Amino acid sequence: MSTICPLPDPNLDAAILPYQDDLFTDQAPDCSVFTSGCGVFTSVTGSAPDRVFHIEWRTAYFARSGTANFEVRLYEDNPSCFDVIYGSTVDDGSSEVSGVQQSAAGPGATTFSCLTPTLTNGLKVTYCCEGATPTPTPCDSGIIQNGGFETGDFPPWVILDQNATPVVTTTQVHSGTYSGFVGDAPDGFCGSPGGEANGDSSFYQEFTVPAGTSTLSFWHWDCTTDSITFDWQDAYITDTSGTILQTIFHQCNDTETWLNAQVDMSSYAGQTVRVEFLVHEDGFGDLTGMYVDDVQLLVPCETPTPSPSPSPTPTATATATPTPTSTPAGCVFGQGYWKNHPDQWPVTELQLGNVTYTQQQLLDILHQSVRGNGLVLLAHQLIAAKLNIANGADGSCIEQTIADADALIGDLVVPPVGTGYLAPRDVSALADTLDQYNEGFLCAPSCEETSPSPPPTPTPRGRPPVHPRP
Repeated sequence: MSTICPLPDPNLDAAILPYQDDLFTDQAPDCSVFTSGCGVFTSVTGSAPDRVFHIEWRTAYFARSGTANFEVRLYEDNPSCFDVIYGSTVDDGSSEVSGVQQSAAGPGATTFSCLTPTLTNGLKVTYCCEGATPTPTPCDSGIIQNGGFETGDFPPWVILDQNATPVVTTTQVHSGTYSGFVGDAPDGFCGSPGGEANGDSSFYQEFTVPAGTSTLSFWHWDCTTDSITFDWQDAYITDTSGTILQTIFHQCNDTETWLNAQVDMSSYAGQTVRVEFLVHEDGFGDLTGMYVDDVQLLVPCETPTPSPSPSPTPTATATATPTPTSTPAGCVFGQGYWKNHPDQWPVTELQLGNVTYTQQQLLDILHQSVRGNGLVLLAHQLIAAKLNIANGADGSCIEQTIADADALIGDLVVPPVGTGYLAPRDVSALADTLDQYNEGFLCAPSCEETSPSPPPTPTPRGRPPVHPRP
């Protein structure tokens, strides 16, 4: 395929093009420079909900000597952005195109490099897809209790129909350890051997919808070997007598993946209602089931009153406190370390922009998903940088970057503490510089003993299991 730029390339549809050229991924002679040879390698680092999916290309050029090594990183906590990292090439992109496109005809195409020596070794390029209108991040109201079934039992959920009896299980979970399950064979799970029940399997929880805006959110994992004529998976909003007020879905699906459903509950404000999950089977031997997890009633987050200070400062404005164990000084940690080791923080407060936050508020921000909000993206890196400097790391190379970041944030209050918003494109340069500092690539070394991105290992593609009919 020829290299066409600027994008879009009419020969391609939606595509990420990190380094578009004629490249070998099989065992060409030059592939011997890679320990595992050429290929496309994948790996996952981190833990939910902050995992990073790495796709690495180790390639040889077609019709010329040399190799190219580059990587794409996709972020679970920031699905609106991804990074392309260039390890090594022979021409810095002089014969290649790099960018993204939404379709063959456009619009929605971004050309980063077009046959120019721009893709230098070690370069990281961040792409972000912006939404038209920012949506304030909602918070769990806590009104629905045991929504993740983490007690290991149902209460206060109520089992309604028992053909088959609903159970709490660890066989499939969206988060945590447990989920609720309805349907299939008695006390069975999606496709387990056994006779199919005949009738309904269901459970519900009753709750009062608060005033104002609220949204019911839950995750479901569906499986079946039948059709909707005979079996089905349902979710309802009912009144306290069980009369259906709204059918969320009526289906017979075998998606076998976690899907999120959301229902606007604002019209039920002040009413006491139920959310009910049901599977119907016909006893004919073709099993149907549904897992349910993380059921929440979401409401707008409270917005505190900002506490302004006279001017933005490039360092932490906080009081140092002793910690039970020592944290290495003079080197830097990434945001993941500070998020998971609050006992190692050298300070209990930090200023972001013109607003001062407590340690708990800062931890809430670090655990907040980016969801296309550049303010959250910038805050994650700014918190880590200020903690590293407060811990004794050299911050001279990013003093101006920190000052610029604080000035850009100003009086905005970072979610989930507030509802501030910045476009990702407005923060990407600052966030990238702070990220490089926090990873040890600038004026302070990394405290980590190992590389922040371990070498990926090949991951074979697989097919979902097929459940045999009984």
